[in-house]
Amino acid sequence: MRRVAALSLCLLLSLPVLVLSGCEGCQNLLYRSAIQKALHEDSLTGKDATDDHVAAMRKVDLSGCPPDFNVAYAKYIEAWEFSAKVQTAKAKLDNESDAAAAAGLLATLFGSDETPWSDHLAAEARLAQMNVDAANQIQSSWNAITEVSAKYGVQFSQ
Repeated sequence: MRRVAALSLCLLLSLPVLVLSGCEGCQNLLYRSAIQKALHEDSLTGKDATDDHVAAMRKVDLSGCPPDFNVAYAKYIEAWEFSAKVQTAKAKLDNESDAAAAAGLLATLFGSDETPWSDHLAAEARLAQMNVDAANQIQSSWNAITEVSAKYGVQFSQ
């Protein structure tokens, strides 16, 4: 009889610990599921650095995801947004290259050192560096997402 009483007492005392640890485990399962859903939705947004891609990323459902994942994903969106702006600027600059070449030719004919073409080349170099920076930001923010996701048990295929 004493054994039954002692066993009952042990169960009563350990029940709160089991419930608390079980709830944390359940919460992590819910977080993992929400993160996996969000990552699946993200995979459907595309990988081109465009305003449409960024707009689609902003529509990814992050409800149920843990706060640290939401912060990491927001930084990921910001990185893609920066890349989209760089690509838009590059396309605009490429469209203006013919006009800059013509203006540069005219300036050369009239003996001027100041040419739109030299400005164009400087802008191209700056955009090339910004493109590298954007790619680094995307990779860095993706790494943060994978670290946070792994914390909640999400695994990525290699």
